[in-house]
Amino acid sequence: MAAFRGTFTHELRGTVELEARQEADGHWLCVARIGSKRFELSTFGDLWGMTLQQVTQSALDSPPFETSPRSKLEKRTHPPVTPPRRRAIRSIVSNPPPTD
Repeated sequence: MAAFRGTFTHELRGTVELEARQEADGHWLCVARIGSKRFELSTFGDLWGMTLQQVTQSALDSPPFETSPRSKLEKRTHPPVTPPRRRAIRSIVSNPPPTD
């Protein structure tokens, strides 16, 4: 089974991985990957190079996938230091002393 692997860098789309391999039944599977997207075509015959060009072109013509919008990282500031709150002193006597 024959195989081809290669990569190139596109000026707008970044790294493009190419792969072409001949399967057991004789057909060629041509794959182009851009990021996490995968594009593939298969063909019977010896013109797998043209099929690889077609799948590469369709990958490059596809709309770029949007990454999830991330909020800008901001450095958190520590809250201002405040003195601890003091509780009022309360008497622990349950009954007030009798007044005469």
